[in-house]
Formats: sequence, C-alpha cells, structure tokens
Amino acid sequence: MAFNNPVSRRSVMKTVAAGGAVSLAGCLGDDNGSTEGEMTAWSFGTNFPVMETAAEAWNDQDPELTIAPEEIDDDVAVWTQAFQTQENLPGYGLIFTDGMVSTARAGGLENVTDTVMDNLDSLSDSAIGAFNVDGEFFSFPHSINPVGLIYNQDLYEEAGLPTHPDDIYDELETWDDFINAGEEMQSNTGADMLAYGLSVGQTTNALMTQYEGGFYNPEGTFAYDQQANVEVMELAQDLADIGTNLDPFGSTTWEEFRDRNVASFVMPGWYIGFIEEELSEMSGDWRIAQLPAPVGGGPRGSTEGGAPEIIPAIKDQSEKEVAAEFGEFRSFTDESIERKLDGFIFPANIADSDLDAFEEEFEFFGDQPIFQPLFDSLEASPAQDRAPTPTVDELHNEAVRLILDEGESVEETLQDTHEEMLGEIDERD
Repeated sequence: MAFNNPVSRRSVMKTVAAGGAVSLAGCLGDDNGSTEGEMTAWSFGTNFPVMETAAEAWNDQDPELTIAPEEIDDDVAVWTQAFQTQENLPGYGLIFTDGMVSTARAGGLENVTDTVMDNLDSLSDSAIGAFNVDGEFFSFPHSINPVGLIYNQDLYEEAGLPTHPDDIYDELETWDDFINAGEEMQSNTGADMLAYGLSVGQTTNALMTQYEGGFYNPEGTFAYDQQANVEVMELAQDLADIGTNLDPFGSTTWEEFRDRNVASFVMPGWYIGFIEEELSEMSGDWRIAQLPAPVGGGPRGSTEGGAPEIIPAIKDQSEKEVAAEFGEFRSFTDESIERKLDGFIFPANIADSDLDAFEEEFEFFGDQPIFQPLFDSLEASPAQDRAPTPTVDELHNEAVRLILDEGESVEETLQDTHEEMLGEIDERD
C-alpha cells in the first residue's frame, strides 16, 4: 500500500479543489475558552531564538493572548509523549516534518489549508512538497532549508581548484566534476574534499531531493527502492571516497577544519551560525556556492528539511484562533522574513530575492552576499519529499549507514529497507 504524496503546486491545488479543505475556521465549533492570558509556543535548536523575537514582536502589539516561547529538546519524543497523554500540549509549536505528517494523519492537528492556500504563491515548490499532507496543510511552513556548498577558499586555491563561487559554478558543474576535484584536493593538499555525517544525513537527504528521489515515486506511490535513490547512494559512496565521516556537531569536526584536513561541507543554510561560532578564527576563509548538478544542465540546488509549525487539535477554539493568527504572523509577513534571515533561518515564503538582506555582505565569508546562492539553490531545487513517519526516517538513516559505513549492497539494502518501511506503514494503518 502507499500514501499518496502529491508535491507540485498544481497537484496541491487540484487535490484541495476536488476534496475541499477542512479549514480551521470551519472545524472549530463554538467558543470553548478564553483568549486572556498567555499561550505557550514550543521551539528548539536554531529556530528558538527566532521564535523568541517573533513572540516579542507579537506581544508588543498588546494582544489579549500573549505568546510565551518555551525551548524543548529537538527530539520527536517530546511531542509524541504530549500527544499520547494529551497533557501539557502547547497552543502552537515547531515539530519535525515526519512527526507532523504522522500526527496529521492521526487527526491530531488543525487543518490550516485555507490560510496556506491564500499564500501559496509565496511558497517554493520545495516547501509545498515538504509540508503538504495528501494535498492539504496541517502546519504553517515557517522555513525551508536550502543547501549550499560551504568551502574553504584557501584550501581550494592550494589544490589548484577554482575559488570564486561563480567559477565553482562554471567549472564544478556536475558531481563527477566535484569528485575529480576532490581527488585533486587529496593529491595536492592531503586534505579530504568533503565532510559528511552518517549520524545526521543532511548530505544524502539533500541529494535525494536533487535527484528527485525520496520515499515516493513521481506517481505518488511509496518506492524507497526507486532508481533515483540507487543513483544517490552510489554517488554517496563515491563522495565518501573523497570525504570523511564527521558528525556535523562534534568537536572533532571543528578540529579537522581548523587543522585544514577537510575543505567543504554540503549543509543547509542554518548551519552557517554554527560555522561562524566554532570557526571564528578562520573568518574570511569561507565561501558558499551552489551545488553541482547530477548531470550537465540538471538542477543546481536542493533543500533538506524545514520547520513546520502546528496547532494541536485538542486545544480550545479561541486559543486555536489566536494560534492561527500567530502562525500567519510567523510564516507570511514581510517582517517574518527579516527575523528569520537574521538567525540564518531561510523563510519558506520567499517568492523572489528583491530584499535588502540579499545584498548584505558577511565578513566571515570574505564579504560575500551569502543569501543569494542559497536563494538560487532554493529556486533550483526540485520538490522535497519526506518520510511518512519518524520510524520510516530512522530506517532510512540506518540504510545510509549500512551502505556507507558497512559497505552493504546499495540495491539489496534499499530493497530490504523498502519492505521494512512498508511493514511500518501497514502497521500504522
């Protein structure tokens, strides 16, 4: 069996038109609560400071219901426990995408399709793919994560490789070009070309989006063992030969970069804040370029993950109405774009790059306007797929580990994992 996963703007609009969206306003019924006091809003990781600034801006409007941000662990178990017990749930909050999908299908989230559809033109195709659930929306698309090639310009120069982002774009056009450059890097400098982390998987996940693979095929049928994923895993094996397995958040990673033993990351834009903090003594050495393409003329961008923000269905009507207003304030206002970019969180609602922020130069990156290549990556990215449940995502991460760390067969591992994932989906039904 399979869930349908329509990802395009056209298919979402078609599904909503055919089925009819159950909007927030239409499903709340009579008023069951008061809007006096405050509402808790959960967030975590790099998103939490942005939530704090948004709450401050909201509260400055002197609303009847103020927002009280609360930082939680970036672990799906926090939400799982709250939904299972139906206790201590916030009025609003950030959740992982796979947790959002499974909770929405279980009936635990408010449907906010009408609000999102009113703002659909501001969303990228990748965001629409990441956040829709069977053609409807049960979360506010707060942010999407464009992926870039973040590299040490000095090491690239020492290896005899292009150093300017425009030259990277022209000369490292495909991943084959990048692999050849990685061999030169290792030969000429002794450094590895790429850091990839099996414990997190951003690199492989980004490649799955770029190759238009993932968990579903273009027809919307669950197909983890599809050919696109085979090609991604084979490419990941080749990249591992010119790279090194480092936890993106481990202390060893930063030591390896300080010692000039690794030249590049392939990571989402939100990682910039960590790089600036951990490698401050290397300010000026770094640049950001668009990704190589699968083949000449292919997409030069990708996204990996995003930040859906949800309203638990169990909350009182009046609180849900305020939560919906806050969600729109967080996700679709011009001011929200600036707040997110200040924290290196890339908004899902950027329709064009006609923003002052795209001209801002960053000293750490040699005075490069770094948001532009990330926006270009977002525009070039195919629609993003996502796991239907957290367990399916865990099985995917284990498959990546088996292939890259244990040397298991790509096709056999994907086929075996596909069957395990189907079992998990059937059990959920």
